[in-house]
Amino acid sequence: MVIDFMYVLYFLLGGTLVTLIYHFSKEKNTIACSILPAFPTFFALGYILLYYFGGNIKNYVSNSVKTFGIDVICMMILLGLLSYFNALIAFTLFFIIYFFIIYQSVIHRVLL
Repeated sequence: MVIDFMYVLYFLLGGTLVTLIYHFSKEKNTIACSILPAFPTFFALGYILLYYFGGNIKNYVSNSVKTFGIDVICMMILLGLLSYFNALIAFTLFFIIYFFIIYQSVIHRVLL
């Protein structure tokens, strides 16, 4: 069985990000926890890899902008929901709304 080293490297990089978020969450460091997922590391990696493999960079950037917009809108909705519901219910509603919007965006070809 041959293991592609690049898959292992990307797995370790992703695991490092998850581990850092876990650590800063335990320390109740909301600043680090909010910056890590918003940091454009994965966007840059996707851009570089699509460029390297000959993917459509324009579609990638367009989809990223649309997805980021959906993220921001849904997080604003989550912030409002937290005023009326406990954290678990608010997040469940956020999750349902977010995936409904993403699903509809794919079905109606807003995201290409």
